[in-house]
Amino acid sequence: MIHFKKILCLLVLTTFTSKWAHAQIISGSSYRIISTCGSVDKVMSVSLAGMTNGTTIVIGAKNSISPSQIFKLNAVYGGYKITAQQSGKVLGITAASKLAGAVLSQSTSSTSTSQIFKIISPAAGIYQFQNVNSSLYLNLTNGSTADGTNIIQSAAASDCAERFTLELAPPLLSGSLYRIISTCSADNSKVLAVSGGSQSDGAPLVLAYKNTASNSQVFKFETVSGGYKITNLNSNKVFNISGSSLQSGAALQQSTYSAMNSQIFKAAVISAGVYSFKNLNSGLLINLVNSDTTSGTAFTQSASNNTCAQKYKLETAVLTDNIFIQSSFWYQQIPTTVTLHTDSINMAKDFYKQKYDYGNHVAVNINQYSSPVYYAAAGATTQKVTQWDCQNKGYLDSKLATMWASVPIPANAKAAAGTDMEMTVYQPSTGILWEFWKMRKKTDGTWEGCWGGMQNVTTSYGAFSGYYGTTATSLPFVGGQITREELLRGEIRHAIGIALPKAASWKIFSWPAQRSDGGGYSIIPEGIRFRLDPSINVDALNINPVAKIVAKAGQKYGFIVWDKAGTVSIRAEAASGYQAQGLADPYGGILNNYKSYDVLDGIPWDRMQFLPMNYGKPL
Repeated sequence: MIHFKKILCLLVLTTFTSKWAHAQIISGSSYRIISTCGSVDKVMSVSLAGMTNGTTIVIGAKNSISPSQIFKLNAVYGGYKITAQQSGKVLGITAASKLAGAVLSQSTSSTSTSQIFKIISPAAGIYQFQNVNSSLYLNLTNGSTADGTNIIQSAAASDCAERFTLELAPPLLSGSLYRIISTCSADNSKVLAVSGGSQSDGAPLVLAYKNTASNSQVFKFETVSGGYKITNLNSNKVFNISGSSLQSGAALQQSTYSAMNSQIFKAAVISAGVYSFKNLNSGLLINLVNSDTTSGTAFTQSASNNTCAQKYKLETAVLTDNIFIQSSFWYQQIPTTVTLHTDSINMAKDFYKQKYDYGNHVAVNINQYSSPVYYAAAGATTQKVTQWDCQNKGYLDSKLATMWASVPIPANAKAAAGTDMEMTVYQPSTGILWEFWKMRKKTDGTWEGCWGGMQNVTTSYGAFSGYYGTTATSLPFVGGQITREELLRGEIRHAIGIALPKAASWKIFSWPAQRSDGGGYSIIPEGIRFRLDPSINVDALNINPVAKIVAKAGQKYGFIVWDKAGTVSIRAEAASGYQAQGLADPYGGILNNYKSYDVLDGIPWDRMQFLPMNYGKPL
């Protein structure tokens, strides 16, 4: 039977102004829920960016790029369901409690009314959230805006503790990379691509089989006035409607960005995870011609037709999944059953002792002693990088001078903090990767570095040749660093580089290392690969979600000793690189009250298993 009463109620929820369903709330849209207490924006956040049932909802400092602070409001019978964007879990009162003080948490969507909230507007732009099950209101514990304070339920009050504002959040993270998947492809195998991988103005956008190694299928979404500009990673050209046409059927192509309205698109949420893209100039939607899923089918603009031709899914493109050839050692999973090093037990003891002796943490370098990565556009202006003799060798390297003769360093680039001053530049359109150590910008605007290297990654198995590259082993940062994008996705798909305070003699090293700076005060050679015991149930560990992501990668892909450091540490792509591009601190909302040195605490670091020397080396 059709429930006309329910349908009418839903229409009221999404259309009319009322005391408890304000017209400004758009069902299906995403919002940040901002406390009215205090002078600094504090927002509802999923604690520690957690992905699991039972994770509490807390107040935290606003982070414009953190999806753990974005919630989708969906009108349902009786009120709204509030879904966390990152986890896909629905907010509700823990254990369906009706008691004041019960905590707000996330869990899998259910039919329980403890997951439904009436949204009441006591004043213009001000909202209260009343739980349908308990009739109590969401409230800051003791009215505190301290980061990490739990959101609870309590009786109605008129103070700021239970009053919030809503900020419409863009459905996409500005500056992030995506593949655009046509929903006409039932198996999600067809995506938008620049025809033939062209880098020319006027090249059409067509449908193609998804190829994760193709940058002509990867697009950067950046917020501009009126919507998004959508830039192809390979060509550095943006979506554009041919001739700035207002007519249905005009082709979608790429062109050099000039801030025309025909190059700007509004993104709208159609349903969970499904989007449409409307051109700002014409008001028409990107459309797959005739919904034809044949590879090479063109895209045009068209009036809304409510078909799959205008509906798309977005898949985050994480470039570190496939910088090198797919057979690279970085991407090879370690079989559960594998022969271990004959001295694995003692190496594991050595590793754990180093962790204990040098701070008793495994740190994540996010601000210094890690490398920012700058992605250079196709055809970008290049400049010569000179070498300076920071080690007082008395000579310079002629091959390095050749490698650095023409480098497309972006204008906003800056080296990492710390005495190592690392920097990486990668140009996807050419496949060339440059690395720099002790890189600095001179007063005349030119750059100089002490050491580093250059390679074509499209044919590389994942290491610099000979003694080039910044790490002591010639293993490049982009292979073994972790990134913001991987942490937001919840999975790292490569081995992780790790540095130790001590290593075996420089004369002894394991492939894939090309060299070593070991001092001989450890039995662990640089280049050796090891893993976390795969029998450990990581999901059962009471550790930070970031630690779980690292631990699972440590089981599946393992760690590779690539350098020495003052403490046992891994590297994350340096925050300075994101900030130099105008983005907020990429890790603040992800680490959520943890420090970079203790976020990995709780991983069973005493359960490491070392693999044989030269593990995985091609015969």
